[in-house]
Amino acid sequence: MHSSFELAKLAPFLRGQACRVGMIANPLVRIFLAMGFADAQPTLQNGLSGDGIRRLVWAIAVGMLFLSAMPLSAHPAELTDKDTIRLTELVRQDCGSCHGLTLKGGLGRPLLPKHLEHYEVSVLADLILYGIPQTAMPGWDRLLDRHEAEWIAGALKEGKIAR
Repeated sequence: MHSSFELAKLAPFLRGQACRVGMIANPLVRIFLAMGFADAQPTLQNGLSGDGIRRLVWAIAVGMLFLSAMPLSAHPAELTDKDTIRLTELVRQDCGSCHGLTLKGGLGRPLLPKHLEHYEVSVLADLILYGIPQTAMPGWDRLLDRHEAEWIAGALKEGKIAR
């Protein structure tokens, strides 16, 4: 029995993933696309063509090299006072444009502690980073890292940002 799976069919999926999570946030997909592997036409019928194998090996090697260069620390550096001021202003101005300058609500939901108490910080950080599909809530993953989003979520829950 022959199974045939065209790698080119993965290209739209990979491009969608790259756009959905952000090209910077998903470096392996970025490497895969940059190498042109997803645009190649090799077919998996008893193996890849020579060019497909070469590209696959390079994609795996570059991906492993990239992953080996990532820091192993589970705890990112603490935010400085300057960082917290910047993030506070970002929330007050940028988030405030939809959630109200006093964060009591507007186009977006209120961001006061009593409205956020039933959410975990990690869930709020995900909402901040990736937004809410089919709503006006954008993802901020291109401007903020996970640590910053978690700081914002915690500060909102504790009422440190509201005016």
